[in-house]
Amino acid sequence: MPAIITNEFRLDATNRFVNSIKDGTDTYYVAIGRAQPWDDESNPDIPYENDVTRRDFWDNVYALKKIAPTEVSSVSPGKLWTPQTVYNAYDDNMQPHVGSVDTAPQYFAISNNNNVFMCIKAGPQGSSSDPDAIPLSTGNNPVTAPGDGYTWKYMYTTSVSSTNKFLTTDFVPVTRVPRNADDDGWEYDSADTAAERQAGVQGSALHGAIYRIDLITAGLGYTSTNDVVVTIKGNNAGGTDASAHVTWVSDANGDPLSTNGVYTIQDVVVDEHGSGYENAIVTIINGGANTAATARAVLPPTGGFGFDPRNELRSHYASLNKVFHGQDNLPNTNDFRQIAVIKNPKIPNGSAAIADDYIGCKSMSISQSAAWSDDALIEGTTSTARARVVTYSISDNLLFYTQDVTTGYEDFLSGEDVTVVNSSISAQAIDSLIDAPIKQYSGDMIFLENRQKVSRGSDQLETIRLVLAF
Repeated sequence: MPAIITNEFRLDATNRFVNSIKDGTDTYYVAIGRAQPWDDESNPDIPYENDVTRRDFWDNVYALKKIAPTEVSSVSPGKLWTPQTVYNAYDDNMQPHVGSVDTAPQYFAISNNNNVFMCIKAGPQGSSSDPDAIPLSTGNNPVTAPGDGYTWKYMYTTSVSSTNKFLTTDFVPVTRVPRNADDDGWEYDSADTAAERQAGVQGSALHGAIYRIDLITAGLGYTSTNDVVVTIKGNNAGGTDASAHVTWVSDANGDPLSTNGVYTIQDVVVDEHGSGYENAIVTIINGGANTAATARAVLPPTGGFGFDPRNELRSHYASLNKVFHGQDNLPNTNDFRQIAVIKNPKIPNGSAAIADDYIGCKSMSISQSAAWSDDALIEGTTSTARARVVTYSISDNLLFYTQDVTTGYEDFLSGEDVTVVNSSISAQAIDSLIDAPIKQYSGDMIFLENRQKVSRGSDQLETIRLVLAF
């Protein structure tokens, strides 16, 4: 039987995820690993949603960094406003987009000044007037740009920090100013003019206001332009009534054009947008028509335009931005080929992981330096335990290593000699063994990407940007 997962469900899941990071309800870490090459380096292994994939990742992880509240944002598929682009008008009958974000309907845009505008009514051709030229109004009335016929509603302005972290060629960061603790206003820094302006937009939004009526059919046989009446009926108890009028196809002088005594309706224009409508039926009557014109009112999202951009822009995507610095106290010279997001991992004693970063693998102290090359296969001469070298830190004489199903999981012995398999390097004694400071296989892995290698270095940083679709 036909069924759907609703947009509300996806938005709720996204908001819960984002809010759980921002308010600290849950702790999430971006983890990197897999220093050793894939069997085919140009075609990384395909990850599968099963326990084997999860365990394999944990066997190869070597660094984790906690996601801070400022490193997550809701985002929506959207693009920079560009001249001559044909934008879609918002429609409450719009179908959810499926497929590449490149083909998502463009019913909003972000300007060069990081202002986000929603298209309420499209012009006859591509947009030619930069929406930045219209006032950044906090009122509830959309503004028509001069010259091109597009009507835009200013929504909000992204902060410099949010823009730098989350704005891409395909996604726009989405924000909402929260209610204050007393629920009698909005909570924001008084010095933040963008947040103050957005709070004004949210506060003035009108639920159930009608800003556009679409003409479906123009009707036939209108012999008069004087007595055509547009009626709007709906369940808007407690709200105010909307009103509208028709416009006519006109001649060069702007007068209604008559062809053999018959006039043609061109558009339906809203005079008073009203409020509180949950449904609205538009009827066009009189004028001597043989067949009456038909039209449909487009209602705004719940709360009105600008009340909650996450809902209006269908922000069921979350973006993460995490930077790994070469100077972090983490292994930093080898490659990585896997990126994961781990929810609520633990440390070895079973307590919740709360530190900003963790080394994800075991290590051994070897006081005598040797040519411990990255990815080398090492072996204990007594235990016959094997492992892969992640990196060797000369400054503190620590050799970081991982073990997986290819090496086995035999424990090394403190004091035994270790050497590189099939190498002439002299064996070196293990001074001590150090467990990973994170509890392997703990927490929930909510995301995993297998990719071609990313090289690391102590003098560089890697910015990891992820977009999770809900």
